[in-house]
Amino acid sequence: SRAASEHGKAALRSKLIPAVTALSVVILSSGGCSADRPGERGPDGTPVVLISVDTLRSDRLPAYGYDGVETPAIDALRRDGILFERAYTHAPLTLPAHTSLLTGTLPPTHGVRDNLGYSVNAATTPSLQQTLSRAGYATGAGVSAFVLRRATGLAEGFDFYDDGIELGPDAAAPGIQSVQRSGGETFEVVRPWLRSVADRPFFLFFHIFEPHTPYDPPAEFAARYEAPYDGEVAAADAVVGRLLQELRDLEVFDKALIIFLSDHGEGLGDHGESEHGVFLYRSTLQVPLIIKLPRGERAGGTVSHPVQLIDVCPTVAAILGTGGEDRFEGRSLLAGETEEDRVTPIYAETLYPRLHFGWSDLAALIDGRYHFIDAPQPELFDLLEDPDELRNLFGSEPELETEFAKRLIVFDREVEGPQPTDLETRRRLEALGYVGEVMVTDADALPDPKARIGVLAEIREAHRLFAGGNFASAVSAFRRIVDKEQGIEDAWDYLALAHLGLGQVHEAASIYREALDRVPRSMRLSRNAIIRTLGESSDPLS
Repeated sequence: SRAASEHGKAALRSKLIPAVTALSVVILSSGGCSADRPGERGPDGTPVVLISVDTLRSDRLPAYGYDGVETPAIDALRRDGILFERAYTHAPLTLPAHTSLLTGTLPPTHGVRDNLGYSVNAATTPSLQQTLSRAGYATGAGVSAFVLRRATGLAEGFDFYDDGIELGPDAAAPGIQSVQRSGGETFEVVRPWLRSVADRPFFLFFHIFEPHTPYDPPAEFAARYEAPYDGEVAAADAVVGRLLQELRDLEVFDKALIIFLSDHGEGLGDHGESEHGVFLYRSTLQVPLIIKLPRGERAGGTVSHPVQLIDVCPTVAAILGTGGEDRFEGRSLLAGETEEDRVTPIYAETLYPRLHFGWSDLAALIDGRYHFIDAPQPELFDLLEDPDELRNLFGSEPELETEFAKRLIVFDREVEGPQPTDLETRRRLEALGYVGEVMVTDADALPDPKARIGVLAEIREAHRLFAGGNFASAVSAFRRIVDKEQGIEDAWDYLALAHLGLGQVHEAASIYREALDRVPRSMRLSRNAIIRTLGESSDPLS
C-alpha cells in the first residue's frame, strides 16, 4: 500500500499486515444505515434547510459552553433542536468539506482533495440536491465565497444557485470583496427564491462566510467584541436569525427539517496555526451541529457520541424516505449509538501542506475518546482527558496505535494530480489566505508540517505584501522564506515575480536559475522562467 509507506513509518507499518482484509470488510460495509428506524420518518414534502456557517468553531458558541459572544438565533435553534456535542468534518478546507457534506462520501471517494484544482463529478458522485430534485423538490442555494463557485460542480442538481461575487477592477490583485460577500447579501439574494417555493417541498442550501478570515465584523459587532473572530460569529448569528425569521413568516419553520453546522473550525493560534488547512487537530475538525426536526420533535435533546458530516445525507434521506442510503458512507444521525450498531472511526485528511508547500499530508481517525493523527511524527490524544490536545500519547499505547494504523490502510490516500488553475483563480483564493499553487509532490520523506508551521505565517505575510504592490518588501520576505525552505516552488516563483514587479528582469532570471538548482524537477519554475523573462532580456537564463 502506497498510503501505508507514505510517511516512512516502516517499523509501525510492519505490524499491520494481519487482519487488514477482514477489517476492511467491516469498515466498508458499515455505511448506509437503514431508514426503517422508529421515529425517523417525517411528513411527506418536509422542507429542508441546510445552513453552513463557514469556519465556525463549536467551542466559540454559547450552545457549546462559550460565554464570550452572544448568539441568540443559534441559541434559540438549539432549544428547538438536537445538539450534537462531538461532530467532525473530514477536511479543514471549504470545498472538500462541503463536497463530503452534500454527497455523503469521504474525500477519497468523491476525489475533491483541495480548494484548488479539483471539482465535483456529479455523474459519478450524486449529491443530496440531485436526489431531492428527482423526488420533486425545488432546490436552491446561495453561497458567499468564491471557493464554492458553480465551476466547482457543486451547482449540479440545484434549480437555483447564486454565487454572484463580482471580480474587482484589478484581477491581478483582487480585494476581499472579489472573493466573498456578506451573509446579509446572500440572504437578500436567496429570499425571493425562498418565497417563491415556500408552498411546495423545497431544499435550501444557505452558506455564509463569516467568520472566515479576514475578520472584519460590521461596526456594531466590532464595537461590542474585542476579538474580531467573535464579532464575526455574532454577525453570522444575526444573518442566521434573519433566515429563521423568514421561515417563520412563511409559516415553514415548524414543519421544516433545519440543519445548522459548519464545514470546519479555525486554529486561532492553537498548535501554532492561526487559520486552517494545515493541521488536523480538534480546533479545526470539530464543528457545531444542530438539527431541528419537523414539529420540534426531540427539542432540547443532546447527542454525546461522535458523529460526522457524511451523516447528514443519510439523515435527510431517512427522514424524507427518499431511499438511496446504500450509496452514502455515513449513517443517520438519529440512529442512536449501541455496541451492536456502532459508528465507524471518523476519517479526516488534509493534503493542503503537501500540495501547496511540499510538506507531508496528514490523515486522522477519531474513535470514541481517542484521536490518532498519521504524520511523520504521529500523534495520539485522549479527547476526554485532554480536549486541547496538549499531551501526545503516541508511544505509550502500542496496541491502540497499531489498531489505528490498521484502520487507516482502508482509506485510499493516493493523490490524483490537480487540474491546472488559471492565475485569476489562484489570486482570488490567495486573497482568502489559501496561498501556494497546487502541485503533486513525491510523498517520500516529506517534512512534518508541525516542524514548518512557523514558516506559514511568513508565507502569508509575503503574499500580502505582494498583493498590496509592496514589491520591495515582498522580495525581502520571500528571500527569507526560500533561504529556509528551499523546496517551496511557490515562494521561488513569487520572489521572481516581485523582482519583475520592480522592473528587475535580470534579477528575476537569476532567481529562476537559483530556484532550478534547488528544485531541478520543477516544471512550473522551468515554464515560468521562460514565459516571464524571455523577451524581456537578451539572454535571461544564460
